[in-house]
Amino acid sequence: MDDLDKKILDIIQNPTSNLTAAALIGAAFIVILLILAYAGIGFLGVPALGEYLLEHQVADILKKPVSVERIEYNPFTWKLDLYGLNVSGKDQKTPDLAVKRIGADVQFSSVHKGILTVDGITLQNVRFRPTGCDRPSAPLDLNMEGLNAAVS
Repeated sequence: MDDLDKKILDIIQNPTSNLTAAALIGAAFIVILLILAYAGIGFLGVPALGEYLLEHQVADILKKPVSVERIEYNPFTWKLDLYGLNVSGKDQKTPDLAVKRIGADVQFSSVHKGILTVDGITLQNVRFRPTGCDRPSAPLDLNMEGLNAAVS
């Protein structure tokens, strides 16, 4: 066996004996960079993409202006909060749908199965103005305080 074969065999038999401090520091640095990139994409990228999709793509589908005050997403707890959702009506003064806050809590344990499971959804101050009714200008206020729903 030549020297290269001996080194490869030694690495296979004793993988930790050949790790230097520089290699460990380099690996730790890469892990820290990956965590920072994940956090940056989660805290900044997901909300920006969500706002864009709601205000442009969904608005094009509904053919109505859609606005969002802000979106918050925590990539470590997988909690999403959407504040100030408004779907404007034809007059664009009174919204057809207004929600102060929508919160969703996704279970991280379901991701490895390829299925996202929502643990809970929170709706605050939902205002819906039905169109095509006898009184289209009268808003329908939904009081959802204490409402619990479960799907089996």
